[in-house]
Amino acid sequence: MPVLDPGLAGSDRSLTAAYVDAVLPPLLAHYGLSREAVLQQAGLGETPFAEPGQLLPLVDVLRLFLVILQASGDSGLGFEIGKRVKPRSYQVLGYVILASRDLGQAMDRLIRFESLSGKLGETQLSHQGDTVRLSWQCPLAGEPGRYLTEAAVTGWVAFMRPLMARQLSPARVCFRHPAPDDEQRYQVFFDAPVQFAADFDGVELPAEYLSLPLESADPGLSVMMEREARDLLADRDRQDLARSGCDAAIVDGEGGGRVVRTHAVI
Repeated sequence: MPVLDPGLAGSDRSLTAAYVDAVLPPLLAHYGLSREAVLQQAGLGETPFAEPGQLLPLVDVLRLFLVILQASGDSGLGFEIGKRVKPRSYQVLGYVILASRDLGQAMDRLIRFESLSGKLGETQLSHQGDTVRLSWQCPLAGEPGRYLTEAAVTGWVAFMRPLMARQLSPARVCFRHPAPDDEQRYQVFFDAPVQFAADFDGVELPAEYLSLPLESADPGLSVMMEREARDLLADRDRQDLARSGCDAAIVDGEGGGRVVRTHAVI
């Protein structure tokens, strides 16, 4: 079983309470686990989930999923988490993507506003001839990184597929970590070649997919949610800068004029 890096306790990496609260009920039902018992073992109560926009420290989120991992023994936990992602899992980020004109605009918004769902990894889009690659950079290594990466990449597909007029599949799905024992369930879900021990984490799609319209497209809602996402992102940035300034000032005072620690937004 993986162990948590003690250094995470002082990290500002985080995930929204909305994401965790949205995937938790179907995930626990899948494994036949009790929410109350799992939260208790993880040292968490219901209070953090009362404010969906609240950012939960990543160390708390990982501790919660570690409890589920220990109870289920499922090395594909991250994959199973990602399969249960819905628009409400991402709140404003989810709805601004939902209202997008086409898949290309949806991906652009995912990249621009992904920090609304927490301070974690980074999504990148690159074009390679008639193929586009959507990749994710995970800040953690080892087993925790594997679960987070599978949750993120699988979540993209679970989120976007129902929004298209016809069910589409990636040209290829890639993970940098080694293959699990039960590769078949990955192949069945993605309905595409799945390569492990690859040179990137993410999916490749035909470039023509970018112009495909979303069935959930809503021009009016799109403008409103774009504005709300920008405002919320600006508020988050201001809060981060304010916290950074306070930390810098505190360290400056204690260190005799030297700033030795600040926080960076991921």
